[in-house]
Amino acid sequence: MAELLSVEFSDELNVAEQIVAGLPIAAVNTLTAAGIKRSEISDLVAPARTLQHRQSKGEPLSPEESERALRLARVIAQAETVWGDHDAALAWLRKPLRRFAGKTPLDMLHTDVGARLVEHYLIQIDEGYAA
Repeated sequence: MAELLSVEFSDELNVAEQIVAGLPIAAVNTLTAAGIKRSEISDLVAPARTLQHRQSKGEPLSPEESERALRLARVIAQAETVWGDHDAALAWLRKPLRRFAGKTPLDMLHTDVGARLVEHYLIQIDEGYAA
């Protein structure tokens, strides 16, 4: 997860502190380099124009944007662990699923509750409970 955001976290308290302070804008660039489309970043983290503004001013992400970026990175990292491959994880995250009423797992990441549903489903897949 830390690799996907270009930051180092020493523990959960440090994660919370960095979210409040705002993750560096480089976190978005790292997510993009990891295969997350700009449109997905705009949809799930912050609009492209906002990110361009932050980049030009040298500003970090807001706490809300940082939290959304962390949510995205956390789910990607978990999917990579379950599927054992980065590309397979991204393919699964972009696939519409009946379990989510035809929405993709990425679509579910708009809310914390949706992200938890995706995370629970990944746990079930990993443990062999999901069909």
